[in-house]
Amino acid sequence: DVDVDGAGVGGFGMAFDLGAVYKINDDWTVSAALIDLGYINWSNNMQAVNKQQTFEFEGFHDIAVKKNDNNGNQKPNSFASQGDSYSDQLANFANLSDDGDKGSRSTGIGATLNLGGEYTFPLYRKLHFGFLSSTRFNGKYTWTEGRLSANVAPLKWIDGGVNFAVNSFTASCGWILNIHPKGMNIFVGMDHIVGKTSKEFIPLSSNASVNLGFNVAF
Repeated sequence: DVDVDGAGVGGFGMAFDLGAVYKINDDWTVSAALIDLGYINWSNNMQAVNKQQTFEFEGFHDIAVKKNDNNGNQKPNSFASQGDSYSDQLANFANLSDDGDKGSRSTGIGATLNLGGEYTFPLYRKLHFGFLSSTRFNGKYTWTEGRLSANVAPLKWIDGGVNFAVNSFTASCGWILNIHPKGMNIFVGMDHIVGKTSKEFIPLSSNASVNLGFNVAF
């Protein structure tokens, strides 16, 4: 059931984005940006709590071969009966109850600070190197990432790049090749997430993906 208690605005907020780009010389360009600098004030601070109960699964015991007895009643040690019992306990464990309105509250949006730099290789002006540092400020959910990249465009109709990044959670690397003669565009790219490793540097999680694209302009 859905209960709608009137209509209106749940809160009010505002945010600012600030940024600047400065070209030091023909080889170096630096930039900085602070985005999502703001807050939201919620009119209602509704909270829900669980019943603080414990749940312990000890497995199924003495499972009856037949679900029902001779009178047609479900046996208490049948698989279905024990499953229903554990389902009820799990539902009580996860059940949330309304704790009421705690008044208004204000929360930050989570500002992000980006610092970047681009270097044009003086011996081959079609080769560019870049660095980007991103930090999102959001309390215990704050994270930081640093990314290095190299991009080259040897011809007007072909370019590519590689990048490597390390953040608060994992590391990643990738590459892309883009072919775009007049009237069409073909690209292929791949990223590989190294993931976390054990103390012996054995990968605990790893995955990769390949993206292909083909576009025709009319």
